[in-house]
Amino acid sequence: MNRKPTNIQIPSVYKYSILDDLSLIIEYYQGDFTLESVKELTSKIINDPKFNSNCVFIIDLRLTYIKMSKEDLYNCGVWVSKNLKLTGLARLAILTSNPEQVVASMIYTLNDHFTNHHYEVFSSIEATTSWLNINSNHNTFIHGLINNMYTPPKHEY
Repeated sequence: MNRKPTNIQIPSVYKYSILDDLSLIIEYYQGDFTLESVKELTSKIINDPKFNSNCVFIIDLRLTYIKMSKEDLYNCGVWVSKNLKLTGLARLAILTSNPEQVVASMIYTLNDHFTNHHYEVFSSIEATTSWLNINSNHNTFIHGLINNMYTPPKHEY
């Protein structure tokens, strides 16, 4: 007898990858997207020996549920601007898949603490890599890397 899941829970996952050869850091979020999750993952990135302040970022929020108020988004921006010291282009591309994510991303990017960070919101990897000046020959690799960060939902019976 095949039982169907009664509840599907998308696990909260916060992962990153540093691609030295592309000067790229990919942040991957899945499930609940909170102020604490941003602080946790950003702290890991900053403390990684491979971290390079000249890198550009892709921040993938496509499988998240935004769990931040406007105040949380503002405080997140304050925290990131104080702790993530970037040089060079300081470009951060945010990948989204629904209007809620776009709105939260836009509120976040309007934070006046981001005088040295340039954020843009996109819906495709191709658009992000183009804006970040990454050769499109790397798009398949980047797609694969992000797909490997995905963690399947847990089913409760």
